[in-house]
Amino acid sequence: MSTNDTAIKPYGALPEKRQILWHNTELYSLIHFSMSTFLDKEWGYGDEAPDLFNPSAFDAEQWALTCRYAGLKGLILVAKHHDGFCLWPTKTTGHSVKNSKWRDGKGDVVAEVAAACRKYGLKFGVYCSPWDRNHPEYGRAGYVKVYHEQLRELLTNYGPVFELWLDGANGGDGCYGGANEKRPIDGSVYYQWDEVVKMTRELQPDAVIFGFDIRFIGNECGFARETSWTTYPCNTFESESKVPLGSGDRNGALWIPAECDFPLRGGWFFHENDAIKQPDKLVELYFKSVGRGCTMDIGLAPDKRGLIHEDDVAVLKEWKRRIDTIFKTDLVKSVHVNTTGEIAPEEPAIVFEFGNIVKFNVLEIKEQIEFGQRIDSFCLDIWQNGEWSELASATSVGYKRLLMVRTSETGRIRIRFTKFSAVPVIAGIGLYLAPACMVLDTKISIVRDRNGDVEIRCGNGGLAIHYTTDGSEPARKSPLYLKPFQLHGGGIVKAAGFMDDAGTPLVSATFGCSRSDWRVVRVSLDSPFNNNREAGVEKLLDDNPDTYWHTYHKDKKLSAPPHDVVLDMGGERLVEALTMMPHLGGDYGDSNDGTPDKYEFYLSMDDIKWVLAAKGEFANIKANPCMQTVHLEKPVKARYLRFAATHVVDNGNYVKVAGIGAVEVKN
Repeated sequence: MSTNDTAIKPYGALPEKRQILWHNTELYSLIHFSMSTFLDKEWGYGDEAPDLFNPSAFDAEQWALTCRYAGLKGLILVAKHHDGFCLWPTKTTGHSVKNSKWRDGKGDVVAEVAAACRKYGLKFGVYCSPWDRNHPEYGRAGYVKVYHEQLRELLTNYGPVFELWLDGANGGDGCYGGANEKRPIDGSVYYQWDEVVKMTRELQPDAVIFGFDIRFIGNECGFARETSWTTYPCNTFESESKVPLGSGDRNGALWIPAECDFPLRGGWFFHENDAIKQPDKLVELYFKSVGRGCTMDIGLAPDKRGLIHEDDVAVLKEWKRRIDTIFKTDLVKSVHVNTTGEIAPEEPAIVFEFGNIVKFNVLEIKEQIEFGQRIDSFCLDIWQNGEWSELASATSVGYKRLLMVRTSETGRIRIRFTKFSAVPVIAGIGLYLAPACMVLDTKISIVRDRNGDVEIRCGNGGLAIHYTTDGSEPARKSPLYLKPFQLHGGGIVKAAGFMDDAGTPLVSATFGCSRSDWRVVRVSLDSPFNNNREAGVEKLLDDNPDTYWHTYHKDKKLSAPPHDVVLDMGGERLVEALTMMPHLGGDYGDSNDGTPDKYEFYLSMDDIKWVLAAKGEFANIKANPCMQTVHLEKPVKARYLRFAATHVVDNGNYVKVAGIGAVEVKN
């Protein structure tokens, strides 16, 4: 709270210059565009022919302008994903754009994106996967030299880099030059991270390195925990820690803040039928990422044309408009304010006296992080009826903390620092009034029960909810939601709330066919956790993501996969896709024990003759545990469905699944 910097002693771990620059970036994108775009995959196997990469209208400037119009300050390009295909004409491998049809083999995606970033004032970053499912030397010493040279090319030839993004997915099965085998490695030592760090520090001293200067938040859902410390005990690539990534360590020895990354669509690469996160969700994630001292990294996925889809662009622009609207007027700066510091021995505070009545519902507070993260908790009070009344409280602050509170009117506010490890040093305080339709408690959710009844829920009873089921955008002329309605055949439900002259953000939900007449025929193992009401194989059919089938058993040889379940779909159906909903355990969705990452789907008309309909892996499901949809090569007539979980994340010893479903061909 002192303004005399010379009198302030730093506390705890402190940020480096590159980390302060990264904090100030706040918002940026991570763009996935590569071989998987053209194969409708999340993870390529490494055996893809380079000629498959051939976008028809690639435009790096459209990417950069999209980011700029969305208010993003940086762009990180996935220059190489796990399939090993390089988006620049590297000297290290033939599996790159130089052997593709695009630009007659003379193109360089990295160069064009870097140039577009410079032109439109964006910071440029690169992602280069350590794992390479294509390279024949992967898992051996020879590949490490190749990987280091790939990083050297990227860090040398394309101008300033603000972030080097390193993925934690390592080892496993792949093509590996035609060997088609599994090559596990010890990711903490195999890549010689000390050499990677040394090289990056020499070539790009202002670049933060993922895993060393910043950390993964622990999920790919885009949010941090309410208490999120910037400090951590160790880097996350060479060392292991029992401290959750999402919470950090209050007494951690290193300043390693967290990045909240998530895909705008369902997956990181473009898939035609993926749902797009709507502006209201992005506003919520902004408050739960940047507003909790982290950065917000939005995954964008250009389509096969090489363009960010028009629907994605529209969502990002509307999100930017809403953020600008919320933070347009800082009430602290827009009026004359008398500021006093009520310095009590145990509980210092800052009081703002406005001189008139102000109306607000958003508080912003920032620490001067050059002096460390010092605040452990604080309270926001308002002056009402001649006395102070507590409106809200929170814990960690760090670079920035945003609180959405109930809309209040007052002439005075007080911020009390109820616990601190060193005297608070405040960089800034802001007060804002968000429009009623943008306040998070107007959030709409769409759910469906096993009988096919769709319910639209909203915390604000003053909203008029209008909805559609034909894919169109809801408007005031759309059907008014009054009570649950039937949606047996499945489809997309979109809803929005309307209040006065404004509308809430659109919400959508996609459902498969109703499972009201489905039944469980048999299951390899069912463990209902001593009659736990949330567990049991029948919970696969209730359309509730919070309930689940579980195979936990004290004998791990029995509970471990593979496990399967056979379902009767209640009649003949023409199936075009199959779905699996993982169970999201924990308060923050960061516990995915038992989640299948490899699967087999079988279909049958009589429960005797079975056809293998689909087999593969749910790529990246550990970090991004969301509904998985497997599209069949062609529709299959069937009455019975068999799902087999052949492997679960982290080689776990039981299976846990929230739902299994099917999507029928619509007439």
